[in-house]
Amino acid sequence: MTSLPDDVLLAILSHLPPRDLSFVRQASKHFRRLSYERAVWAPLYRNSRLFLPPGPLLTHSAADLEHLVLRATKLDRNWNSSSPSPRAQRLIRAVKLPYHAIFLHNHYLILGGTSSFNVYDIEHSTHSPSLVAHLSDSSSTFSSYHHLPDASHSLGDYFLLAAYRKSKSLPQAAVVVWKVMPRSPHPPLLIAQAPLSPSLTSPYIKTAYDCLLIDSPAGNPSSALNTPTNLLHIPTNRLYTIPPSSHTVCRFATLSI
Repeated sequence: MTSLPDDVLLAILSHLPPRDLSFVRQASKHFRRLSYERAVWAPLYRNSRLFLPPGPLLTHSAADLEHLVLRATKLDRNWNSSSPSPRAQRLIRAVKLPYHAIFLHNHYLILGGTSSFNVYDIEHSTHSPSLVAHLSDSSSTFSSYHHLPDASHSLGDYFLLAAYRKSKSLPQAAVVVWKVMPRSPHPPLLIAQAPLSPSLTSPYIKTAYDCLLIDSPAGNPSSALNTPTNLLHIPTNRLYTIPPSSHTVCRFATLSI
């Protein structure tokens, strides 16, 4: 095999299980060097069926990808064992029981309630997660929380969170979007909102890139006949409305931009 070009060897190595790569590293200095290349770990990550965060990202180094794959391998082995045990436990003392939870990037936990939401950094401590963002509005009722992945999916500077809001002080319900900056002392910032038709009381929310599709609930054709579909472009806060049709009902399964 040593006579093969490096690009062929890299392609072969990318199809090996992580455990086998550890043995390959012991074969020779040349194979050891190749096994650390990103050209091995990026396709291995992409084709893996393990429980992994979105990726591989451009910001991921070979070492990052290897670390994530090995951690996911240990999780898979533990999960499928005859007596699985938790790797770690975190205790969150919540005043009110949240009805919506989002686990983000294997790092943050978003707990949404009817009038507030909290964001916890679960990796901050081995015992009690750190509260890194909080928003409360007693005059509003929130539901249908939805996380919008940022362009890089990185752990990072911010992420977007959308929810359906009914406010006592505003005449119309709306879908609102907050910019949450877990590594900043600043509170969540309202960056966009889409006023909704009174007939749309429990919207279906779908995201793609920097757009938000707001539609009638799935499985409710009578509502779809009378309710327009809304497309919110978040960076410009522009709302595009598609009028309802009494003849043809188009249900959106995916949103492609």
